[in-house]
Amino acid sequence: MRVVIADDEPVALRGLRSMLAAVPAVEIVGEARTGDEALTMITGSAPELAILDIQMPGLSGLTVAARLGAQPASGGAAPEIVFLSAYDRYAADAFAVEATDYLLKPVRPERLREAVERARRRRTERAAARGPTENPLTTADILARPALQVPDRHGDVAVPLDELVWIEAAKDYALLHTRTRTHILRITMAELPSRLSADFLRVHRSAVVSWPMMRRVIFGLKGAITLLLADGTEVQVGPSYAQTVRARWRNGGNLS
Repeated sequence: MRVVIADDEPVALRGLRSMLAAVPAVEIVGEARTGDEALTMITGSAPELAILDIQMPGLSGLTVAARLGAQPASGGAAPEIVFLSAYDRYAADAFAVEATDYLLKPVRPERLREAVERARRRRTERAAARGPTENPLTTADILARPALQVPDRHGDVAVPLDELVWIEAAKDYALLHTRTRTHILRITMAELPSRLSADFLRVHRSAVVSWPMMRRVIFGLKGAITLLLADGTEVQVGPSYAQTVRARWRNGGNLS
């Protein structure tokens, strides 16, 4: 995957470069320190993914993404976008321009790897969607699936519950992670249970997982528990939720 990275802080750029070196099949084709540089670089080199700091001199990362969406890069398709920020207050704006993911600084290597893989899957699925579909879903099929209604710039989008991998808290918002993209919904973690099915389990004060999307439970030292999910994400179980997770695991995934 061809990637352009943009951040006005040299230390942050070095960190991104180092972390991306550990992600398979990633080639950094450009590095920018301003929004204007990023836009020029992306338009000229047609990367598949752009990792953009939101606050940069000149154009912001959000403005760069909006312009790319309005005028695709020279390769014929705009790149997937992953935003970086030290603040969560820009998350709603980030997903309004259909970002693939939104990472809070300091960026963790595993979280960056997850974002890259999500971008890779999303790009592959978009390419497949442009081809013929053997068994397209009907409107009735879509409406019959339980879903969360999420607003975006084109109107409400139904995000089927069976496509959700996990949900991450971001203050008064929830980041809804599917295998291919992240949606944002203005809702607190306390309000979420009434909108979800029994397949979902809160495992941390800031994380809810879809149990059918869980692939492995890793029991570590001193009672630590990590859940490996279908998209490769590793979610840490909070100490106060460990007993519930252990009970569900012992019951074959069913609540006791």
